Amino acid sequence: MFSRVRTFISTLLLAIALSSAAWASTVSFETEHFRFVHSPDRPAMARELADLAEPTYGDVTRQLGVAGSLTLPKIEVRIAHTDEEFVTAMPSGRNIEWAAGVAFPRLAIIVMRISGNTRFEVADVFKHEISHVVLGWATGHADLPHWFMEGVAVHQAGERLAERWQKTAVATLTDSLPPMNTLVDGFPADGTSADFAYAQSTAFVGYLLGRAGWPAIRTLVTKLRDGVAFDDAVGSTWGVPIASLEADFRQQVGTSASWLPVLFGSTVLTALAGLTFSVLAVRKRRERKKRQATMGDPLDDEYA
Repeated sequence: MFSRVRTFISTLLLAIALSSAAWASTVSFETEHFRFVHSPDRPAMARELADLAEPTYGDVTRQLGVAGSLTLPKIEVRIAHTDEEFVTAMPSGRNIEWAAGVAFPRLAIIVMRISGNTRFEVADVFKHEISHVVLGWATGHADLPHWFMEGVAVHQAGERLAERWQKTAVATLTDSLPPMNTLVDGFPADGTSADFAYAQSTAFVGYLLGRAGWPAIRTLVTKLRDGVAFDDAVGSTWGVPIASLEADFRQQVGTSASWLPVLFGSTVLTALAGLTFSVLAVRKRRERKKRQATMGDPLDDEYA
């Protein structure tokens, strides 16, 4: 056990050191819980995000039930304005073309890509990424499904909730809504398929919130931090197995979708659902990574 911990800590420190070296031509400043890193000649967005940072951190930690009790390093926020800056700022060194922000919870690093296309949604994206980091540390970096991490972040940021429920509803019309266990290890790489994975994850977390609200999420966070496995923690918190919750969710979202053909025409909706969900419907995701048990590479924890 101790050797795994030492290996994890060594890997973590090395990853931070290497990523910081690649980002060395920048300048930085700090707030209570954040360190902002930006190009010397472009400080404006870093200052704007800094004004949002502490109130947003307070909102996120209170909603998850860890305000005042969470111990984590200062969250490093790297501001990029071009694709080249974005790739350089990414600890993983890869470019997620559609992402406006990416979080690495174990490293406590957020990379923000701010351009003309993302400028007006920057506050929501920032809150979304803060949620990823806080949830990771609040649960002791438990082995969480990707759909849960993303669904919670979307709800905390309040991003396009009604639209994402509707997209999920459309998929039920042709039985092209994939099982939640296909969204455990990650989302598809292309932007369109990823958007529908976000929609489904948001809808399912919304369903869980609808049954018991944020108090249940806070209870779940505590159980996960205490080492309870995710499926067991969900079952004991909501009082039924997660498979039963998913079955009821599918029934509810299917019911809410029943009026859509009346408005839009069944042929149009069938074609749309078949096209956009085809990749997700046939994709068989690999077994869940045992990140907590194996103390794996912290760069594996990448959430957009």
